[in-house]
Amino acid sequence: MSVVSLEELTVEQVARNILKGRVCPSSSRTFVVPEPDSNKVFACAMNRWSIIESAAESKKVKALEVLATLPITEADFGQKSIRRRDFVMLQKMTLTSLVIGYERNVVDGLENDGDDTCELNMVQLLEHMASAETRQTLIHLNVMRASVHRFTEHWAQGVANLFPNLQSLNLVGYHDDVYRDLANAFPNLKSLNLRKKGNFNAITGVGLLRNLEVLMIESITDEENVEELFQLQKLRVLSVPGTRHVNRPFIYLFRECLDRGLTFPELQYFDCSEMSIDIPYDAIVQALPKLEHFTCIGSSTYLGYLPSYNVESVRSTIEAIEHYLRLKNDGMLLMVLYANQMADFREGIPQCAPHELRTFIALIYKLIERKPTGLTTGTLVCCNCPKILKLMIASRTFSEAEVRRFVAFVLRLFRKFESSGVPHIDILRNVICETLTTPGIRGLLAPENYLEICRIGLRNFPNDYLRANIIDFLTDYCPPEDHTKLSGDDLKLAFKYLVESVYDRMDEPENEPAQHHIFDCLRIISHFVALSAFAEPDNIEAGDYSKEMSMFLLQMISRPQFGRWLHRGMIKFKVLCIFRVMLCKRVHPPALYTSFAVNIFEQTIKNPADNLPHSMSCAGSILAKLLLFPEQFEGGMEVADGLNETLLHLCRSFSSLADPPKLLELDKARDEIESAQFMGTVTEHVCAIHQSVRYEPNGPQHFFDAGLEEIMRKLSRGEWKHQHVDECVVRMAKEIRDVTEPGWERGEKRRAEDEQKRTKKSRN
Repeated sequence: MSVVSLEELTVEQVARNILKGRVCPSSSRTFVVPEPDSNKVFACAMNRWSIIESAAESKKVKALEVLATLPITEADFGQKSIRRRDFVMLQKMTLTSLVIGYERNVVDGLENDGDDTCELNMVQLLEHMASAETRQTLIHLNVMRASVHRFTEHWAQGVANLFPNLQSLNLVGYHDDVYRDLANAFPNLKSLNLRKKGNFNAITGVGLLRNLEVLMIESITDEENVEELFQLQKLRVLSVPGTRHVNRPFIYLFRECLDRGLTFPELQYFDCSEMSIDIPYDAIVQALPKLEHFTCIGSSTYLGYLPSYNVESVRSTIEAIEHYLRLKNDGMLLMVLYANQMADFREGIPQCAPHELRTFIALIYKLIERKPTGLTTGTLVCCNCPKILKLMIASRTFSEAEVRRFVAFVLRLFRKFESSGVPHIDILRNVICETLTTPGIRGLLAPENYLEICRIGLRNFPNDYLRANIIDFLTDYCPPEDHTKLSGDDLKLAFKYLVESVYDRMDEPENEPAQHHIFDCLRIISHFVALSAFAEPDNIEAGDYSKEMSMFLLQMISRPQFGRWLHRGMIKFKVLCIFRVMLCKRVHPPALYTSFAVNIFEQTIKNPADNLPHSMSCAGSILAKLLLFPEQFEGGMEVADGLNETLLHLCRSFSSLADPPKLLELDKARDEIESAQFMGTVTEHVCAIHQSVRYEPNGPQHFFDAGLEEIMRKLSRGEWKHQHVDECVVRMAKEIRDVTEPGWERGEKRRAEDEQKRTKKSRN
């Protein structure tokens, strides 16, 4: 790669080039990459590691070797599993900050003497990750979602022995009371984050950490523990967001201590959000001499003489987000987004200044890139995307390109959620699809946005409204008269999504929603097949596209699950309609027709009374194609014979039914054959055969031989040149008449009886 300076590429581009193997370890040493940018490149590469997750091991090792050559000081494994190959890379680095991801993402990857994977405790894991240099330089350690079972007894002293200069420790989610152990192991600890769900009922020993300057914990409900906090006289930042349902909220206990003369002489920032109580905060603020920032999200408190962060407006929300970004307090960032109800927005009209809305959206972009809060933050953003999008459009300050960028941003988030197994993904799918397929926004979408929405919506139609919306969206975007809006590659991609969606539902138990889903997907597929029919036969792109259509049909009808869905009348009808359209094209592989005939009519014979006219219509279409061009098909004449037998079997089954179901008239089958525009005398012959077999839904079967006479006339004129064709036609026509004659006699008898009843009734 010719790039020698990061100035010529963005951080994300550099990370992607490294992951895709476009940078070799030797050439990476020529990069002029400053330390801050190297840390960003590493974080970006780890966040996008999924790009090469399924790649060969050698490719992953190569990417890690390149990253190891950069001057990285901050290693963030917040979203990536830790493997043995990562240890080799980390041993080459000198780190000041290390972040270990969620417990479920930590993979040991080491073997003991017995070749069995050994489970490492936290100290052992850190020993393998830290180089000799890192052990002396590391000052910040962050273990996300820390669970107790990896922390053995005296783990704190073990970590302190590894990193004697550690000053900042984050153990979010840790449940044990470890303050005494931490005080003994880290007497110089300056920052501690032990936030977890629920309340800390006891934090005995926290007062021993006399050098603490930053403390982030949850609400405390024990009065003695609250008083012990005041032993931390060097504390500059105290964050104790409370819960809404506690017997004695922390802020009451804190106020009582202040009334007794206790104080924090150095405290500059105090966060007591989510207390949901009415208390005069002025007295608290005045008792803290150096307080500069006071946060009480969830309360309407406003102190004009002191910065007070809340979410009462877009502007105050922006200030709160920026503040927590500076503090790197991920939990409070989520609280801000969750509590913000966009109070400045009334009926879709922004009451804030345009630049504030633009700043707010820019901050959202920034928040999503943060780890590990990206997924949770993104969930909140996706749930609010309808409101944000409408505001962007209503404000009239955002260009069409900016709106498209936001849409693409939300869609990328959803793809990330799907791959990460975020709970309640169906809710997000509903919100995104219902918003982006509305007429007001639909016209602003780029083709790539459209295809992504198709993929999301077709995964699982959550409700009838959304299914109809997606179907209309698809058909409106690429109507037959203007099929150039999507390129050939786009059509293939949309077709792929449709196929995957059909396969997903075919694997489910039979039910009405799944039936409607499959039918609607097949309806769109038939629409796409019609689009491809407009292309010239010698068009290579059209030929490739048609081949994919063919392969899909063959694979679909060959699946064992297809048999149990085929008896559903409208699904069978749509499959046959797709194939009828495909018969009009010459770009399909000849073997397709043979394979399709064998598979589809094996299934049809199992349910002969179901949708019989359409089955016979398609059978006649295939037979006509085979008889017109027998030399084009492998085993074409044998298949023609097989189709003759199939048609006869269908006729026998149909005429033998004592109480036939209400089906469409066979005349409609004849019309379908004619509408397929097959030219030639054999097509007319097939139409005549179908015309000789009729069913009237208002009465019993009635059969007549008008079509047979036409067949005999054509035979006598010598219009058919192939002797085999002549024999097939004559045999089939005669056998159909022989089979249907009993039905005709029964029908005539019943019609006579009905006529007698009507006459008798009229006389009475």
